[in-house]
Amino acid sequence: MKITFLHTSYGHVDRFESIVRSIDNSAQTEHHVNEELLAYAKNNGDVDKKGFNEQLIKIRNENEGRIICTCSTYGALCNEDEEVYRIDKPIVKYVVENYSKIGIAYTIESTKKVSKALLKEVASEAHRSIEMIEINCLSCWDWFEKGDLSKYERSIATQIKKLADNCEVIFLAQASMEGAKKYLSKEEYEVVSSPQYGVETFLAHTK
Repeated sequence: MKITFLHTSYGHVDRFESIVRSIDNSAQTEHHVNEELLAYAKNNGDVDKKGFNEQLIKIRNENEGRIICTCSTYGALCNEDEEVYRIDKPIVKYVVENYSKIGIAYTIESTKKVSKALLKEVASEAHRSIEMIEINCLSCWDWFEKGDLSKYERSIATQIKKLADNCEVIFLAQASMEGAKKYLSKEEYEVVSSPQYGVETFLAHTK
């Protein structure tokens, strides 16, 4: 089996490689990174559809099979192509099936809009009523850009603790936020993220 990833940050390569190895050490992987896609979304408040599609063409010229897009900001564009797997959809389905008061933690504004839309879509399909509570962690992003993941994750956890009083679950909307979970293990609410759960679901359905 070969798994082809599309990332918008080089920081995701080791994270997702480690996840795959923990599940199926025999799987072949290939990682493609296009940081310009995320920079565009952050600077313009919307996704670069043309750039995203061009990147998919480049990947498909070298690979066959489905592509896993690990960037939640580009999740809506994944919906337009059945051969592109959206990393955040499996965990959102889990959240909607099990909780009604959902905290959405995000460190980039463009991700908030996309994640809220996905939650609404999944809830509608499941005929579930949910309440979404925004947890603004925008101030934490600078640490990620500086490459200080420890401070990035700790600052996210601190912000969540301040704003999550009424939440049953916290959805870390970006793959980069997953490490914050280790600083929130003692809280009353569950904290979930897309990387591990998304890859596990993908592999379970492709065997």
